[in-house]
Amino acid sequence: MKRNTSAIPMLLFAMLIGFNVESQEQDPFHITYSHLPLKDTENGCISQWDIGLMLPLHKSEALVMATGLNLNLLQLRHFPMEIGEQLFQVTLPLVGRVPLNTWERLFFAGRITMGSDLKDISFEDVSFSLGMGFQRKISERWDLGLGLGYAHQFFGNQILPFVEFKYQPNGKAVFSGRFPLNMTYERFLCQRNKIGMGWKLGANSFRLSEDVHQGDFIRQNHFRAALFLTQNIYERFHLKLSTGFVGQKYQRFQDSDGGGWTLVTFPLAKEPEPLEEFENRTAFFEIGLHYSF
Repeated sequence: MKRNTSAIPMLLFAMLIGFNVESQEQDPFHITYSHLPLKDTENGCISQWDIGLMLPLHKSEALVMATGLNLNLLQLRHFPMEIGEQLFQVTLPLVGRVPLNTWERLFFAGRITMGSDLKDISFEDVSFSLGMGFQRKISERWDLGLGLGYAHQFFGNQILPFVEFKYQPNGKAVFSGRFPLNMTYERFLCQRNKIGMGWKLGANSFRLSEDVHQGDFIRQNHFRAALFLTQNIYERFHLKLSTGFVGQKYQRFQDSDGGGWTLVTFPLAKEPEPLEEFENRTAFFEIGLHYSF
């Protein structure tokens, strides 16, 4: 089947959540497992594994760069859509920052991602996104930044302007985020543990097999609101427990759909109709091991 070049499967604006060099340096390794039931489906659930590793490429007064590897596996049990039992992603990120002076810096990032059901793998499983921005330290308590991201998705192109901030009212609390992608509030209970809350928007894209599913694509959008507890268990290793609410939408599209433009999540033109879709709103639980500085 001949494919439209604009129909390359892409991560959505959620990819830009990782475009933070400072956070990658402070949390270079993690492995998390999450579980959530499927509504109106007997014994149905989704189990998700996420493993991330970031390694420094270059560090000097003029430039800081890092790259790494991220693996994401979704295991689907009694899923109401006929899309198989697992979806898989491999992501290669590249992040960097350029200090301009003591208070200001530029940052840039890019990602190449393969999203597939692993029944067949081709170049058409590969996606990319780009982003850059400017950050300024307003005071000892305030950091503020502006940025712009671009993603080319299987259903079109996406532009994302965002505002990044970090506010520390005192030595125990931190309020940070990248609006409209995510916001987090953290408070230290003592030196070894902290609690917090936050919300996050996310999206993923996966290409299905050519033989079984005619190379159709799955788009997964989700919103998550959570409470969490982080406990230091050994030196720089931390255990993080999270629970809360998640809303998900899975949509299946033909491989020839695409070509439109989207501003954040708002389409600037009529979107193609999905072949089928499934919405799930439920509670979730997540446990993760993090290595942090």
